[in-house]
Amino acid sequence: MRALRLFALWLIAGLCLAACTPAEREPEVEFDLTLSVQELMAHVIDPAAQGVWSRAGWFVDASGESSLFPAIEAEWAAAENAAAMVVEGGNMLLLPSRVRVLAEDDNGDWAKFAGVLSERARAVMAATEARDTQAMFDTGGEL
Repeated sequence: MRALRLFALWLIAGLCLAACTPAEREPEVEFDLTLSVQELMAHVIDPAAQGVWSRAGWFVDASGESSLFPAIEAEWAAAENAAAMVVEGGNMLLLPSRVRVLAEDDNGDWAKFAGVLSERARAVMAATEARDTQAMFDTGGEL
């Protein structure tokens, strides 16, 4: 019985010691920031946003009114993918050296606007996932 108690105390002490051991740190990662902010906007974020806007709304021409909304599953998936790229584009704008390059004296507005960009693109994603054309139009307009 005494040996069992001693073993239990040893086990508890070992578990406590393991719990107090500092967690492993995340490895330091270097980001490849080859693209400038302007290039990131021109080649990633703006085309992705255009991928949302070109699939929401209506246009009127000589032959009448036509819908731009997705009609088949592949078009809905493309709209959702475009919105996801804008979400991640907002995150890319928050990488440390990109924030410093343009926003050293912006009082935090750069981070706020990048966050809003991602937030609004997430709303577009939710609208596309729901296959809700009106919500897609409204959230796309807010984007």
